[in-house]
Amino acid sequence: MNLRNHLPNTKIGICRTNDIKMKESLSTFSSEYGANHEVIKGVIYSCVKDELGRAIKSTMKERGRFVNILNEHNYRSGAGGGFKDYNLIF
Repeated sequence: MNLRNHLPNTKIGICRTNDIKMKESLSTFSSEYGANHEVIKGVIYSCVKDELGRAIKSTMKERGRFVNILNEHNYRSGAGGGFKDYNLIF
């Protein structure tokens, strides 16, 4: 499934309760969507990848982020408004 085709302008936040659950979610996300997405420091980017599987930087677009629920308040109240322009939070 390519999120760009199904939800072209949607940004998602994925909140998990602790670091163990966060790592499980990152692993599951990468195995399911890794062909068309890259996760860097918890930020999800849609992208096109080259023949070696590396993201082509000029094609990267922020699609969402993984957030630890204990730190969600810090992100939400941070510079830039945190979840501004986000449509879904799980």
